[in-house]
Amino acid sequence: MRLSLICLAFILLLNGMPSQATSIQQLGFDEVVANSVLVFEGEVVASESVYNKAATAIITRVRFRVFELLKGELDEVYVTLNFAGGNVGDVGMVIPGMRYPQIGEHGLYFVKDLRATHANPLVGWSQGHYLIKNEAGESSVSTADGKPIYDVQASPGPFRALSMGIAKGILTKHKKGIKPLRARQFKDRVRSRMRSQPRATVR
Repeated sequence: MRLSLICLAFILLLNGMPSQATSIQQLGFDEVVANSVLVFEGEVVASESVYNKAATAIITRVRFRVFELLKGELDEVYVTLNFAGGNVGDVGMVIPGMRYPQIGEHGLYFVKDLRATHANPLVGWSQGHYLIKNEAGESSVSTADGKPIYDVQASPGPFRALSMGIAKGILTKHKKGIKPLRARQFKDRVRSRMRSQPRATVR
């Protein structure tokens, strides 16, 4: 039963969700911002893996408390995003390349859509997922896998390469005398790329 359910889940994933579940196109950071309907700073307050309504696949529901909304609109301070895969009891559904926001995690999230079903609701998967770390009274930003971000450069795109998990234009290489971006500095760069874009509304 366990093996057959996992196999069936993979078939449904391939037929019903984007093929980028295993190969994801590299995006420029400008594209990440432009393709987001919702951009927010928040904290993960809950995470639960459940079967879908047909009991043929597993999804992980991640609930966030929103601290600051940079793009889009919400009617409340909480938002729930659904990610494909997860574990229910002794049954698991593994999605290659998936990184789930963890309970207690503080970050910045770029959401592609709140209405449609996606394997990963974040733009470009990890390319739309950033962590905020508080150290010595200051908040710095890193990529989803923990690399400090030192700068953000213009990146109009589009690009043809496959993603390595970091959007084009996000600089993670340390240069002498340069400190990682503070959260406020990173958010200022997001806002600067939004100024010429229409405001999205999420209901």
